[in-house]
Amino acid sequence: PEKFDAALLTLSRDRSSDVRLESAVALGSRCGVSPKAGHALLGRLDDANVLVRLQVEHALRECTASPLRAEVVTRLQAELPQRSQLEQLMLVNTLGAIGHQEEVESQLLNLLASEDSAMVRVATDALAQQRSALAVPVLAELLAQKRGDLQLTVSALGSIGTPEVIQALLPLLGADDEALRVAAIEAIGDAEGNEGLAELAARLARLEVRISSDVDSPQWVDLSENYPELPALLKAIDQKRLGSQDPVDQATIAQLLASGQAHEQLIGLQHLAGERPYDRRVVPIEGETQDLFPHLEALCGHASPLMRVFALKAIGNTVDARALPILEAATKDSAFGIRYAAIEALGAYAKNTGN
Repeated sequence: PEKFDAALLTLSRDRSSDVRLESAVALGSRCGVSPKAGHALLGRLDDANVLVRLQVEHALRECTASPLRAEVVTRLQAELPQRSQLEQLMLVNTLGAIGHQEEVESQLLNLLASEDSAMVRVATDALAQQRSALAVPVLAELLAQKRGDLQLTVSALGSIGTPEVIQALLPLLGADDEALRVAAIEAIGDAEGNEGLAELAARLARLEVRISSDVDSPQWVDLSENYPELPALLKAIDQKRLGSQDPVDQATIAQLLASGQAHEQLIGLQHLAGERPYDRRVVPIEGETQDLFPHLEALCGHASPLMRVFALKAIGNTVDARALPILEAATKDSAFGIRYAAIEALGAYAKNTGN
């Protein structure tokens, strides 16, 4: 390693900028274990070639575990005001990756007031990497003012993930922009705590009405693709309701299916309607096996077409002989979406049973 590092140090001073650039990449891969590599990178921050400097600034991200990390942070902070806009963006990105919160948070927060939209984006991302709680009210204000890249701001709040972000995100559940709504739903799901569950459930109820009104539409061939809010809402509600419970036990699924609440029933069905037979994904409590089939059979007659489709998919994922007449009957349903789901479920059932 010492000879390798020595060779890299020599190459980092080569007359060719291309050679210096490639040596910066290699030095970055070594700076976590070799202080000499880190010092060599710091020495190239003043390289005459801007592309080499940018590569050095990027390579210094690898110094997270280096004994030189604090020295690198101090040097980059000192360089920041003196650099071109492009280099400032790279430096902020690197500071977000390797700086400790107490070292860089204040500087990054100040950058959110920049008139440079690119700088605001990079500082937002850096604060998200830092999981900066102090950034939450500032980012919430950016959302309220509809300033900057709203989806990035939403994503950053989700990455910060403290319970306080949820109140900033809830108003976006009614946003006109579908992509922004989906981003907000995902961020609420990622945030700590179960606050926001009622609002997510209400949003799912409204979406269910809209989707169900399209039950004769070809849109039902791929619900997740054609209604992107649906998988986002189901995942977020699942995160709020079940937390980190994985795998989910059969008793919990039985409680969800019997709850009488549509959002709980749908997330329960979702656990059973995956690509694999659910008995490989949902485990019994020790010494106990829940018979989930009666719940599934009842939900196949639910008033909501969406609920029926999820129930049919779950039944298709079983190897229970009771499934066959239910699925066959559903292939004759008057609604296209139900018929299509039943045919798909029959295919899954045949694969699971070898018939």
